[in-house]
Amino acid sequence: MPPSSSACRGNIRVTFDVGLADTHTLIDRYLRERRIDLVVMPLPPTVEEDLEPTVFFLNRLRVVVGRRTHWARSRNVTLADLIDEPWCAPRLDTVAGAAFVGAFRASGLNPPRIIVTTISSRLRNELVADAGFIVTMGDGELFFYAKRLPIKALPLALPTEPRPIGMVTLKNRTITPAAQIYPNKRPSGPVASGPGQVRTHAPPQSWRQEPLAQ
Repeated sequence: MPPSSSACRGNIRVTFDVGLADTHTLIDRYLRERRIDLVVMPLPPTVEEDLEPTVFFLNRLRVVVGRRTHWARSRNVTLADLIDEPWCAPRLDTVAGAAFVGAFRASGLNPPRIIVTTISSRLRNELVADAGFIVTMGDGELFFYAKRLPIKALPLALPTEPRPIGMVTLKNRTITPAAQIYPNKRPSGPVASGPGQVRTHAPPQSWRQEPLAQ
């Protein structure tokens, strides 16, 4: 997810140390060692007993291309048409990588040859906007990046279920006041609770109504 610039601007007495790591590292080396208070990430189907997940919204996967590519002008395109194109994808041992592979397999296709594998959204964005690569991107990211970059989601429905994006904290641990900046800005909505359930919040109204970039 893009950094919360509004949180940074609105809290000038707080310093921010922004790093880049995969979800396994964030959970095992940072969260469990109490070096950070929370992780905002794509949530796996299940989490370990010591973790407390909170779903913010459901994120549908989209196929995204640069606006200057010929694919951006295509109206009838299938996933099979794109199989031999240059792809940039997340690492396959991550939740996002599993969703990438699952989209192809659910379409009866083998995953494409991946030219660039990265967890860096910045590198991915540069490759799709300027280098003719094809990527997958969730609605949450697309909402922000399509306004700033020459990219477009193809009119292609992937046969995958939306994946939850949310916050992960350690159970029975109160996060610090500074760390509450982010969760206090989370979408408001009904909360589900009970054995085996996670707290669920409705997605922001603007996200539900905002059309995809065409």
